[in-house]
Amino acid sequence: MRAIDPITGVTQKQELFCQAIVDGMSQTQAYKTAGYSYQNMLPATVVEAASHLVAKYNVATRIQQLKATIDAAVLNRTVWTKEIVIDKAEVSYNGAIEAKQFSAANGALKLIADTAGLTTPVAAAGGVTQVVVVLNHGSQTNDTASKTVDADDWFADV
Repeated sequence: MRAIDPITGVTQKQELFCQAIVDGMSQTQAYKTAGYSYQNMLPATVVEAASHLVAKYNVATRIQQLKATIDAAVLNRTVWTKEIVIDKAEVSYNGAIEAKQFSAANGALKLIADTAGLTTPVAAAGGVTQVVVVLNHGSQTNDTASKTVDADDWFADV
């Protein structure tokens, strides 16, 4: 006789079947993956056996339990908002500046700007797109140089 787990209410093979279903397998594939004998069965018989298995009360209940566990885990995950991404990127930026890793700092700034929607090209009054470039050149001071150029001029040398 097959041992039924007192906690889950299913046998070992049934548990494997349930987990495979929750993982997205078809009933037939889950049946085969769980280790049920199918080699001497017609394909239609395997489909029918898998269908009967999934319809059993204890198996259907276990599948619902597993799905509920997954749903709860999804709900407990952090929901990434723009604010959280910007806050985390700001921490990375500050750490990179302290470590004088200016390339990493620039990457964090780009993430902040992209997330905040600040990297969209701005059209000037005449319809010419402009690019604003702020240069620090890795200096230890807060001296920066800012230059506004037309996009056509900016990319002319590229």
